[in-house]
Amino acid sequence: MCDFLCNGSPHQDDPRVGYNARQWETGMMQAPCNNFLSCLLACVCPCPYSMYNRYKALNEDMRRYTCCQGYICPNCMSCTDDMAKSCPWPCLCLEAFFCHSCAVSSTRLYVQDERQIVTDPCDNRIIRFNNCLQMLRCICDILAIFIAGLRDVAAIIRLIAEI
Repeated sequence: MCDFLCNGSPHQDDPRVGYNARQWETGMMQAPCNNFLSCLLACVCPCPYSMYNRYKALNEDMRRYTCCQGYICPNCMSCTDDMAKSCPWPCLCLEAFFCHSCAVSSTRLYVQDERQIVTDPCDNRIIRFNNCLQMLRCICDILAIFIAGLRDVAAIIRLIAEI
């Protein structure tokens, strides 16, 4: 388990491995210090800020918008294509408020693919750790339904996972 969390190498199926080793200007680890205001806004107003980030990632052209940019469950989301084309802002709003983590992840993947950026090893560790926290959160929430003593633990893990 620790090896999985500490391993910074990309996933074996990651299509971004072959990119020309372009790096992010700011890695996730340095982001809070390098751009404090953006991080603060993302913490205080996460959904509107993720909408703003997607708008900027699409070069301010909402005609390029699709639900989760096609990265999350593309077969399921194909039914939303017509609606996303005719009214992209309400669709992006729903995506950001109801599927926030998917909205953030798909924007990140979209930018990586558009600019051919590889994932930093430290970013891989942060993403893996967050995914494990989300799974632990889900398990604790389910167990807390049946075991009343786990409700506080589930609440604490939920708070930590949302940071």
